[in-house]
Amino acid sequence: MTTNEDEVIDFKPFFDLVVGILFILLILVASQLFFSRWKDAPSPQDAAAQAREQRRVATLADIDSFLDGLSGALDKAGFTPALDRVGRRIIIPAGQVLKAQAGAGARLGNTLLAQLHCVDGSTGPARAACAGKGVARIAAVKARLQLPGEPGAATPAPAARVTGLTLSASLFSAAPDLLAVTAPGGAPAVSPDIAVTALPTSAQPAPAGDFTMEFTFADTDTN
Repeated sequence: MTTNEDEVIDFKPFFDLVVGILFILLILVASQLFFSRWKDAPSPQDAAAQAREQRRVATLADIDSFLDGLSGALDKAGFTPALDRVGRRIIIPAGQVLKAQAGAGARLGNTLLAQLHCVDGSTGPARAACAGKGVARIAAVKARLQLPGEPGAATPAPAARVTGLTLSASLFSAAPDLLAVTAPGGAPAVSPDIAVTALPTSAQPAPAGDFTMEFTFADTDTN
């Protein structure tokens, strides 16, 4: 039987075509990977913005950690704190901090000082007790005592102002190191002056009053 050479199929052009197509596909995939990586690489401005955002998120977490820790410590100390995360305030019923016979001012001062050791950059044994806690720096701590005012009066009665001075003396005499807590610039962070304001008494029943501590944090860029 004789083989007809005209019927022999030459596969070489077909293989060359397949190799060519595969080569083109490899080039397309490689270029796609290259441009994808180039596109995903952030610019120096974007990288700096991402770093700022990461610091902002970490600082917010530190602030929440501090406020949660202080609120929990006050609860253990016998107070009933209400936490305002947005305003970064802790509110306690005024009657609870004015119980001189129970040493409320001293308990309040010592509890606050123990927590502030974790945010004022302190070192030593006090700082060692803060392991694992956030280190957002305190810029200012302002306290306000709101008491019922006299009917029709826009300012607190003299007795209310004396009450505020008495509370301040009790708080800072028990925890004088509160006055040594500093803001990053070196200025005192905790003011010994407790602002006393009057609550309106037209409503029935008359409000009982409250004690508020408001915290400002430094180096946050969180607004």
